[in-house]
Amino acid sequence: LELAEEINAQREGQVSVLDIGGGLSVDYDGDGLGITFGEYARRLREAAPALFSERYVIVTEFGRKLNAKFGWFAAQVEYTKRAGGRNIVLSQAGADMFCRPVYLPGKWRHRIDVHDAKGRRKFSPSSTAHECDVNLQTAVCVETVRQDIGGPLCFSGDLLAVDRELPRIERGDWLVVRDAGAYTLSMY
Repeated sequence: LELAEEINAQREGQVSVLDIGGGLSVDYDGDGLGITFGEYARRLREAAPALFSERYVIVTEFGRKLNAKFGWFAAQVEYTKRAGGRNIVLSQAGADMFCRPVYLPGKWRHRIDVHDAKGRRKFSPSSTAHECDVNLQTAVCVETVRQDIGGPLCFSGDLLAVDRELPRIERGDWLVVRDAGAYTLSMY
């Protein structure tokens, strides 16, 4: 904003559009919505009131904030194995769909739900919501174990999840990756 003001002081009207980007985060760890657009506007108005002076057209890029929570991805488990002391799950969910979690696993981590082959969600018996006790027709209780989830591509880094504690996954189960509406295959 300061640069735009400086340029316009020398050549009036030279800068009339400001793209302030996006930057609103998404809660990939839960169902929280984070900061609202109204709160963002309020904070922005406090920090940079000149943006709201009608001297500029403001452009924003809130694609991730708008879309992430509205997408999910389901993939069937092709097979499981134990190798090198680790539980390995191989499915059709990997780097081809989720490039950011694969290349930056510490920063991008999607929640993964596990469903059995009949579509019933798997929970651990110690689940805080006690889903296992509520409805055995739509939920299955199984032990949780630490597992790696590998994708379909032929390279060692095609890992959607590493050492993730999840209900034990078996061949034929379904993995549902949540919050997949942005920064996934949808980027292409």
